Amino acid sequence: MAVAAASLSHGLRFERGWRQILKETRVRKTRPSALKRSLEEAAMYQKILLAYDGSEQGKQALLECADLAKLTGAETHLLAVVRMPSGLFLAEGFIPENLLDEEKKRTEEVLREGTKKLTDMGFKAQGRIAFGEPIEEICSLAEEVSADLIVVGHQRRASMAARWWRSSVGSSLIEYAPCSVLIAMAAK
Repeated sequence: MAVAAASLSHGLRFERGWRQILKETRVRKTRPSALKRSLEEAAMYQKILLAYDGSEQGKQALLECADLAKLTGAETHLLAVVRMPSGLFLAEGFIPENLLDEEKKRTEEVLREGTKKLTDMGFKAQGRIAFGEPIEEICSLAEEVSADLIVVGHQRRASMAARWWRSSVGSSLIEYAPCSVLIAMAAK
């Protein structure tokens, strides 16, 4: 309830900001460039972090991130995480170099693809690779860049048992995120 109230009050402040800008524009006949600058200052999100994995859900998240960045003029950061194979690490006591290199190359390609899509759409996107657990790395980078919003993709699970059995990065991220989280859902 407190979260909903905080979101609502933030949304109302945002709306009042737009109303005030429009009112000032009508009264003073503000030039278009000054109006654009005022609208960007009133934008709700100024820095967006997209956790990108190249999946269909990740691609949906990228499109939603692009829409928001265009609407708000936000700075965009992409993060791709190389997940450490913890089961193998615990069993063997080390991570084989070739396995880590393959995963790093795959993740670099995914990040390059995501960054290229955003730059082709006209955005200035900064990409970064991290090694570790996705939730920890996403939260860490969000704090580092002072992100206002984290965007992640999510795959719907067909059955209740599947949802219960496997945890979701999106649902766990909500618990630890230092800012708002947008979970993009791919079409059914």
